[in-house]
Amino acid sequence: MIAPSSFGLVLLLATLVPADEPPDATARDLLAAHNREREAEKLPPLTLDPKLTEAARLHAEDMAGRREMTHEGADGSKPFERVKRAGYRFVKTGENVARGQRAVAEAMKSWMESEGHRKNILGDFAQMGGARVEDEDGEPYWCVVFGTPRTRLDPDAAEKAVAEKVAAARKEAGKGELEVDPKLAKAARALAADMAESAAKPENERKPPDVAARLKEAGATYRSVAVVLGGGNPTADDFVRAMLDDPARKEPLLGDSEAVGIGYATDAEDAPFWCVVLVER
Repeated sequence: MIAPSSFGLVLLLATLVPADEPPDATARDLLAAHNREREAEKLPPLTLDPKLTEAARLHAEDMAGRREMTHEGADGSKPFERVKRAGYRFVKTGENVARGQRAVAEAMKSWMESEGHRKNILGDFAQMGGARVEDEDGEPYWCVVFGTPRTRLDPDAAEKAVAEKVAAARKEAGKGELEVDPKLAKAARALAADMAESAAKPENERKPPDVAARLKEAGATYRSVAVVLGGGNPTADDFVRAMLDDPARKEPLLGDSEAVGIGYATDAEDAPFWCVVLVER
């Protein structure tokens, strides 16, 4: 089955027959098989993560206990929810499952012959975990969980990187150079922090950031202002690419502004939030 691009795990257990191999050996064998496929496509190797392996093991046990191959847990959970419960903080995650194959090579063959599963195996992930569990009749159930972990960036370095990439994009578009204004940067960082704080609240309690108030607190002066926001982009490159791919955000980014301030913040789970403030004076 095709695994969605974001996933997770944690589950109910029945009486199960342990697989012949220890789970860590199975996970290592799965890792080696995945990396052989990735190496053939000149892709970077994956590494094993114990939290992803635990998530995979729990879901394989859950499937075996119910004798059903599925991406939905017995408790109704989706893959990304289970990964989150396992304590893995991710930028993206995915899941492959299989049933009936006796060996790693057989499971890999079936996955590589399926477009969705193959896409996960060769996907833009950094880590994985895997497990094989047999039901009471000895039928194997397989689960592999993929992930790219969140990393908290240094705010100064992240904001500088965005400024440099924005400058390069404007130069390529024939637009003038922007002055990086420390007061605008202060406002932008406060706005990014406001978004991070708001994201932790129930959806009906979230409010948009107060741009005018933050600019006033920072002592910034302007004739007109445009604010470009983003969330979930793990790196400066990802954020700038997302802005340039979005016509609504690309327009102000490459507009007639004269100065810029850039802010970066993370929430309690290291989810990234970005803000670009552009002004004409």
